[in-house]
Amino acid sequence: MYLDDIHGLEFCLLLVVLSLILVLGGDGAEAETITVDDDGGADYYNIQDALNAANAGATVMVFQGTYQENIVISKSVTLQGNGSDFSKIDGGGNGNVILVDSDNVTISGFTLTNSKSGHNAGFFTINSSVTVLDCVSELNKGYQFVSKCCFSGSIANIAP
Repeated sequence: MYLDDIHGLEFCLLLVVLSLILVLGGDGAEAETITVDDDGGADYYNIQDALNAANAGATVMVFQGTYQENIVISKSVTLQGNGSDFSKIDGGGNGNVILVDSDNVTISGFTLTNSKSGHNAGFFTINSSVTVLDCVSELNKGYQFVSKCCFSGSIANIAP
């Protein structure tokens, strides 16, 4: 009988420890945050490299600066700038400034400028569900915003 009581006690302690791990530790699936700063001191110097490294559901936080890039977003992420007055993406006259080809994408806090002329834009979405907040699209040679097929979301402060 004594051994059965000890095994029962060990089993109860094991259940308590496992319960605490689940309650306090969660499932370990915390959303990842990746930082970008063109001046250094962050995880990446440019936005596209950070997006390429990000897992679905990640947040890519971009510090103040002007980023000379053409961004392609092909997974569900949040791209968070430091405010449209402080974080700028300049497409350099080459294609779209940001092209989104994924659902559940949020973009906020940027000024997008200098897309290529023709059918290019500051924002260009393909079969995507995108939320755009606190962004300015200006001085683009093509369009300010183009949505092909299934755009849904909200756009704030899109300026010509």
